[in-house]
Amino acid sequence: MAKTKMFKFNVKNLKYSMANSTILFKASGTGLTYGLTDFNDATIIIDGELIVKDGVLINEDWTLILNQTPNCVKLTATGKEFSITNTGVLTLTGLNYALVTLVPVKDLAYANSISLEANYSETKLFGDGETLGVLGNDKGKTGTISVVNIEDHYEIDCGRALEITNALADIQQRKSVSHAIYYEIEAYDEGQIITIKNWLFGCITGKASESYEQTTEDPVINNYEYTLTVLGKNLKNSAGTEDYTDAKGNTIKCFRLTSYPDTTGYSTFGATVPTPKVLT
Repeated sequence: MAKTKMFKFNVKNLKYSMANSTILFKASGTGLTYGLTDFNDATIIIDGELIVKDGVLINEDWTLILNQTPNCVKLTATGKEFSITNTGVLTLTGLNYALVTLVPVKDLAYANSISLEANYSETKLFGDGETLGVLGNDKGKTGTISVVNIEDHYEIDCGRALEITNALADIQQRKSVSHAIYYEIEAYDEGQIITIKNWLFGCITGKASESYEQTTEDPVINNYEYTLTVLGKNLKNSAGTEDYTDAKGNTIKCFRLTSYPDTTGYSTFGATVPTPKVLT
């Protein structure tokens, strides 16, 4: 999967999800509890297959049944059953694992630019007049996102705007909402143009800067810039059930996942927030 002689030149298809990662449920006889959101926006992946996208069943091997009980959704296939109720109880039959996200992936206007800078520092350790080692401190990434429009639903989700009577209010921000941000990069690779897909984890954006100029001869297009902090999320074990720890007992943060056209799962990589997992 290593890419060497490649030229990257364009950013596009900027999206976000408040899920921050796909939720992993393990099958059990008693079911598991989780927070339930509106199924109309749901994206569901089961055993690596995209079953429901934006609330629409797209896999013909499965049957979607609504309102079996009040506010219940049931997905069935041969030897498999998947149920969601308004109480947030998940029941799985005939499945080992199901990857589920009930928080939609939404557009984040049109991308103008994205910049990322490593938030990394080093402290040298000295003894007897010599450098004995270097202690790294990796806190993730910082940067900016420039877009051509401020999306109202993004501002509301991030706690910067509020729908009030007959208007949208720009309000005092009282919280920092961690979420995942998706973007694509075009690249020139061995004579072909390819699209590289990326997810950033643990993202927090600040209020966008605004600047407007009058139009004289030609229309002036205004861009909006968000400050960006990428905190990441813990890498999971190969099953996705627990945080991965290395041989020294350390958990490891994952800040970004990247998918190339020859990567397994590339076609659905942007449909839902993936869970960063180590290889078996």
